[in-house]
Amino acid sequence: MNSFLLHYLIWWKPVGYLIVFFGMMLEGDILLFTAGFLSQQHFLNTFYSLTLAFFGALIGDFIWYWLGRKLNGDKTPPFIKKWLGHLELLDNHLRDRPRRTIFISKFAYGFNHLTLMRAGTLGIRLADYIKANIWATIVWVLTVAGLGYLSGASFESVKRYLRFAEIALLMGLILFFLIWNFVVAKQFQKRL
Repeated sequence: MNSFLLHYLIWWKPVGYLIVFFGMMLEGDILLFTAGFLSQQHFLNTFYSLTLAFFGALIGDFIWYWLGRKLNGDKTPPFIKKWLGHLELLDNHLRDRPRRTIFISKFAYGFNHLTLMRAGTLGIRLADYIKANIWATIVWVLTVAGLGYLSGASFESVKRYLRFAEIALLMGLILFFLIWNFVVAKQFQKRL
């Protein structure tokens, strides 16, 4: 596999692990899938990647929860209170079934951080939040990184067919432009 970034990742693996750890605090799914893929390709160590991803996700999730706690005060700007008010449909679920709600939100792309903030805003007990989040994070990390790892394993067998896909894509684009120029453009000219 030829890549400018992967070449340097081989020489500076600690940078890759730092990216996994700190990146998990902000964005999880894509980075976790990529870490699983790169682990299977032996650019990263699987154990280190999963461990750093797990702890990075936990720390990032706690920051989102803490941010929700802080945004619940009287000094919170009205537009933020209004924005958080749109998440009220989660309130009953978070109060009655925090484990299930946090677990499901882990797998709903772009929804997890909002759910964690809302849990903090509602004042869900920290102990309940931690219990719910640890198990959800374990399952989520193993699932998403596992999918990345499996896609890395299948990549070796699919790699030789990618050349054909590139050629097919190029031919498809050429065919599209030819049809557009000779058929569709002529129809528009007739109508004008």
